[in-house]
Amino acid sequence: MPQRIGRFIIREEIGRGSNGVVYSATDPVLGRDVAIKAIPLDPRQPGQRDVEAGFLQEAKIAAGLNHPSIVTVFDAGKNDAMAYIAMERLKGSDLHHWLSSNRPMSAEGAAALIARVADAVHFAHRRGLIHRDIKPSNIFLGRDMKPKVLDFGIALAQGKQGGADEARKLIGTPNYMSPEQALGRPLDARSDIFSIGAILYEMVAGQRAFDGADVDEILTKVVKTDPPPLSSVRPDISAVLGEIIFRALAKDPAQRYQTAGQLRNDLAAFAGRPVAPSTSPPGDLAITAPRGAGLHLPGPGALVATAIAIAGLALTFLFWYWSQGAEPESSSAVTGGPGVADTVPALAPAGGAGKVAPPAPPLPAATAASAPSEAAPVAPSRRASARARMVAEPAPAPPPPPAPLEPGTLSLAVAPWGEVFLDGGSVGVSPPLNRINLSPGTHSIELHNGSFPVYTVQVQIETGKTLLLQHQF
Repeated sequence: MPQRIGRFIIREEIGRGSNGVVYSATDPVLGRDVAIKAIPLDPRQPGQRDVEAGFLQEAKIAAGLNHPSIVTVFDAGKNDAMAYIAMERLKGSDLHHWLSSNRPMSAEGAAALIARVADAVHFAHRRGLIHRDIKPSNIFLGRDMKPKVLDFGIALAQGKQGGADEARKLIGTPNYMSPEQALGRPLDARSDIFSIGAILYEMVAGQRAFDGADVDEILTKVVKTDPPPLSSVRPDISAVLGEIIFRALAKDPAQRYQTAGQLRNDLAAFAGRPVAPSTSPPGDLAITAPRGAGLHLPGPGALVATAIAIAGLALTFLFWYWSQGAEPESSSAVTGGPGVADTVPALAPAGGAGKVAPPAPPLPAATAASAPSEAAPVAPSRRASARARMVAEPAPAPPPPPAPLEPGTLSLAVAPWGEVFLDGGSVGVSPPLNRINLSPGTHSIELHNGSFPVYTVQVQIETGKTLLLQHQF
């Protein structure tokens, strides 16, 4: 075992595979624990240059994806003997090991976990990358059961498909490949969505969606056969979750979810655990509240889906700041924490029709007629009309609502990244998030980054002023 790799001090070997070794190490400059993934370099081996290039490509790709559910890369390099990547040290096990050692997950727990995975994959897709090898062993579970997506070594830039030789290569893991990937066709983001659906099926069913005695049998099932209905293997699983999974597993990409963000939304809605979106492109951003989000499922299960979504999310949607799909259809700036009613959309009751309040009772009619004028007699017809006329006093106009206070701004500078919690609710990842409009007053801010201690601070926001919050993990 080497004593050092690059500047890192090697402590112990923690994993070994056919292509390389993973070490536990210490960064003496920053004083933090890291994991070192190393592969040997042997120029005498055919294709060694491609191996080296692909390995370092993984480092470059992952280093550019700052997301709480994607492993953080700190450094990379090579010497005469090996190439290496230094990344955050994760404690836990991968999902493959977890599934082989435990019973199937609860439906809600699996949906909540995979919603975070879908959010991470959507984040990569928005930056033009297709993972191409989403599988349980590439999803690491921390001790808190929060996932991290690993291994972008075979990620492909969208729209940059290889030539005929590249298309014929079987890249990925057969059990989790999409049909178009198994057939060597051009891929887009919907291929990863199929892989996520296959993983989620396995998590709740306790068996793989596509399995067989050999690769050919597996790929034939991927292309031609649907997995057994969830009701046949776990009758307790909600039909709503089944619709979500089988929509992700549609053979035709046009019939699947069109973005991983849409899949994330429906899974989080089912689980009742909102996931902060991390899908906004870089820039000067303000947190916004979407007009609507929830389950949009085809077929006879749609009414059931709506009922469950409304019943389970009436409270948690108050903190749900992301939109269905890639962008919100319409939004307004958040000017305060929970309870600011004018920034949160109303939820329509199940079935699309709400109860109509009964009409207010009519105001009482006037009971006294005006006395006739003494200066001149009043004609009988006019006197009768005056007595018959019913006059209602108009209701006093309500006082105008007080003018809302002008919000202040919290400016964020977080390195390398942090998931931002505002008054107890997650609102995004900084960067790219770098500005939040808030109502004047005191707000609680928490910054989370993997295994680092949570940074908590109370901020005092003043009308029309900007407060800068800086933190480095």
